[in-house]
Amino acid sequence: VLVPRRESVVQEGPQPIFVFGLPRSGTTLTEQILARHPAVAAGGELPFFRKAHAWLAAQSEPAIALARQRDEFARAYCDGLAARARGRPFIVDK
Repeated sequence: VLVPRRESVVQEGPQPIFVFGLPRSGTTLTEQILARHPAVAAGGELPFFRKAHAWLAAQSEPAIALARQRDEFARAYCDGLAARARGRPFIVDK
């Protein structure tokens, strides 16, 4: 399913810094180093993508479901970031 490009539903809020890695690979240390900067909040292992994946996996047609719910997912993710960022412009999501 091809989904047409749309304008972003997110206007403002903290920007995520994604940190990926295998267990015991240094992602927590990387997050701590980044969060030492006053503009960066440490978000920890945020559950949003895990929950969204579980929801999508339960759908009979996940691509269509995602296309229909994309804006709501974006808003929910950004609202969650804003709640944890404590006013900082960046937040680490690992």
